[in-house]
Amino acid sequence: MTLLRKTILVALFSMLIATGFLSAPSYAADTNDTDIIMLEDEGDIEDAKELNEVVDVLSDEVGVCMGEGSTNETCMCDNIDLLYDFQDAFDRAVDYHPVWIGRNVYYKNEKEGGTAEGVTLNFVGLQTQYEMIENLDCNE
Repeated sequence: MTLLRKTILVALFSMLIATGFLSAPSYAADTNDTDIIMLEDEGDIEDAKELNEVVDVLSDEVGVCMGEGSTNETCMCDNIDLLYDFQDAFDRAVDYHPVWIGRNVYYKNEKEGGTAEGVTLNFVGLQTQYEMIENLDCNE
């Protein structure tokens, strides 16, 4: 993730909090919600990668839109299909891996040339995004 992208994501989440779009998750995380689940099984890694790829595309599109001066809500609504893709991918991930809810999931993303990049998915944050989308009013 580039520095620009991280900066855009931080700005996005700050705006969501300031405008009241983000709220505490409605589920009760268990007492081990800070545990990091280290994925090693290829099937589990593929499930996590699928969700991460959807999050990356959504973040990129909303970030570009906001970078052009549009409001967060406008950018989210302009990318409503990507929001639904995110919700679908999240639902699949937690349906197959309910233990991921409320946890951080870590895997190594193998790159060409034998290098690996560590990726962490924060399921508390993803759940919050999911719920924010449920409350978004795009007047469709």
